[in-house]
Amino acid sequence: MKDDDIVIGYSAFHLYEEWYEYNENSCYIADTEKSIKKFIKGAMLNIDDYKIVPVKKNDILKDYGCSCGKFAMEPKSLKRLKKISGLSCQAKEYDEGDPDLFAVEID
Repeated sequence: MKDDDIVIGYSAFHLYEEWYEYNENSCYIADTEKSIKKFIKGAMLNIDDYKIVPVKKNDILKDYGCSCGKFAMEPKSLKRLKKISGLSCQAKEYDEGDPDLFAVEID
């Protein structure tokens, strides 16, 4: 499988407001579809108003979620991101969170 085809994680796009779900100022990328659904259940909007979207390398390179290359990533998504050639990032763990969450900035 080519790097371009690897799903790094999943994000939630709100269909009516046309924005991605964020954690602070960073586009949220979850490990699994189940995990992103769990995250958006805590949002004030109905879960059925979202489209779950897979995130791949080219999405990251095109500033997916319009967060200026900053992402909030769950651990397995970050691990998959680090394995992709041509991408370099800085990551640090948020102070607290469930699940563990990392602030990731693409270089």
